[in-house]
Amino acid sequence: MIRQIERLRMDKLYDQPGKFGAWPSLARTADSELLVVFSGDRKNHIDPYGKTLLVRSSDAGRSWSEPQLIVNTPFDDRDPGILVLPDGRWLVSLFTSELFVSWAEEAVSYYGAEEVAAWKPYSDRLTPEDYRQYLGNFSLISADRGASWSPLRRLPVHGPHGPILDRDGVLLYLGSEIKESRVDVACYASSDAGASWQLRGVLSNAHALPGIYLCEPHLVQLPDGRLLGQLRVNAADIEKRQLIQSVSADGGRSWSPVESTGVWGLPPHLLLHSSGLLLCSYGHRREPFGQRVALSADVGASWPQVLSLAEVDYQDCKLAEDVGEIYYQIPDLGYPATVELADGSLYSVWYQSRPSGEGAMILGCHWQLTG
Repeated sequence: MIRQIERLRMDKLYDQPGKFGAWPSLARTADSELLVVFSGDRKNHIDPYGKTLLVRSSDAGRSWSEPQLIVNTPFDDRDPGILVLPDGRWLVSLFTSELFVSWAEEAVSYYGAEEVAAWKPYSDRLTPEDYRQYLGNFSLISADRGASWSPLRRLPVHGPHGPILDRDGVLLYLGSEIKESRVDVACYASSDAGASWQLRGVLSNAHALPGIYLCEPHLVQLPDGRLLGQLRVNAADIEKRQLIQSVSADGGRSWSPVESTGVWGLPPHLLLHSSGLLLCSYGHRREPFGQRVALSADVGASWPQVLSLAEVDYQDCKLAEDVGEIYYQIPDLGYPATVELADGSLYSVWYQSRPSGEGAMILGCHWQLTG
């Protein structure tokens, strides 16, 4: 299997001076409209300003709407996913963060005292009721193509690109579940469009493997009905930051031992293409910086080919001096997600900090596999 990427077009979905857009996800509707949600109207990787925004395209990504605000809690709204349900409704998932409160002291070394001081009014206005009502994992639904949205509903877990639909129309969500004494990577199921969720099974404890932390999973259903889950690895040892995966043959109730894919990057987004190829889109946060796609012709048993989707030259950007940095690396990029279009070509979206170091854009690429 030797394939190549033919880039048909590169697009800018969100590029506002001084603004930071990040962590996009996308979906395709039955009439081929593309929907992209992301955290926008922010200034930094961490701050109190993050909102969940939606843009859409009716021409395969050639043009995009102005951002539509769909969620703005008192906290930092992050990592939204989007899914079109079988009845045509749209489901958006996200989580909210209070790191701009608990991490403020440490943030000074990254953003400067003046920038962090501007967060204080947002921290001071938070109430116990805000923490009770708006901090955590959530979903919301639109039944009118985004014109209006339901109230937020609690979710038990979170993963950057949200839940998937299995072949029976059941929602399956592989995500991180925070408990009092541990964090599990767990699979939940919903048969009522996310109104209620039932635990299927636990893939792993996030700290189960020595020296690494497992997070930000994504899930795909294979042609034979099995589930394949992939996870990001956070590790102090840079070389260990390879995606790992596990398989469930019983709908997410039990999982095989995790194994390394040999693919270096983070985090995964999985797509089963109509050709039978399994695609994993992910960010590459070391030179050459950019977005990559790993290909598997044996439904994930091996990942023999990695292709470069987009690279970015950061030679004028001051790179992070601490190469061991995990979370707040400069340059900041990644979290690509990919959908297949009606003609079998593909569209991917991701975020990418500007070489100037100020803010980040949401970018897209229309592409196809050749060979």
